[in-house]
Amino acid sequence: MNGTGNSKRTTRYIAGVFELLLSLFCLATLLFFVYASLHSDPVAVIASKSNQAFPQTQLSEEHRQLLQERLGLNKPLSVQLNHFFSNILNGSMGTSFWTGQNVGKMIQSRVLVTARFMIPAFFLFVGLGISWGLFQALQFKKPFGKLALLINAGLFCIPAFSLASGLAHFASPISSSFLALSVYVATTVPTLASLVCDRLLKEETQPYAQAARARGLSRRQLLQRHLIKPCIPSFLSLLPWWWSVVLGTSIIVEPVFRISGIGMLSFEAFRNQDVPVLLGISLLLGGGRIFLGCMRDFLWSEVR
Repeated sequence: MNGTGNSKRTTRYIAGVFELLLSLFCLATLLFFVYASLHSDPVAVIASKSNQAFPQTQLSEEHRQLLQERLGLNKPLSVQLNHFFSNILNGSMGTSFWTGQNVGKMIQSRVLVTARFMIPAFFLFVGLGISWGLFQALQFKKPFGKLALLINAGLFCIPAFSLASGLAHFASPISSSFLALSVYVATTVPTLASLVCDRLLKEETQPYAQAARARGLSRRQLLQRHLIKPCIPSFLSLLPWWWSVVLGTSIIVEPVFRISGIGMLSFEAFRNQDVPVLLGISLLLGGGRIFLGCMRDFLWSEVR
């Protein structure tokens, strides 16, 4: 019996890995064709970078053809797709049109900078989100609970750009790293807190919770001991969302606070029409979301 259970678990793991790899392959293929269809001229981008001192200088047709040949843009789309996948497998992800550097190394160095904020932001997201949601549920019908709900709703309504701009202007003496972390936390914690609070209040109406209350268990003990576990699915469902929100917010936060992370790299790539860098960042964002989604499904299958 145990062998059958282990066999089913192994089969589930293999199926999960296959699903992850297939999803990543589909994502990479889709992103390649999306960026290949953009009306951008890589040759013009490289030429403008090379002729910054004389921006009106026209590139000769011969030089244009040489650049297209060097970039492989004169090859069939299928050949370019194969070259793109080979770049992904060896970690290079191509060459930046604007800087001429290895895109994979550029992204890796910038991700390490952003990770300094993402790691503490994640733990604060979990700790503060669950605690804040528990507090709102405990104080739901009390004045403090009403105030907590108003604060939560207010944080929902403030755009990340406005919050980052306000902090950069009015709290400039404070460390920019701390301010950036505050923006990440403020844009993610209210969502988890609301889901935890709503789930706790819903679970409190279930028959098993009412039976526990009838046996003399206080409302605080009931919420803390028996109703936190049902919130696990809500938390797991937010993992891919959290990844997308933090990386998406970094495109706004890092330029405001002048932090050279993945958000600043995205901003620079948008401004300079650097398609390989944008493609690499999009693959990182989408691939991370797919990976966390698979991890969510795996963890949920283990805890339920």
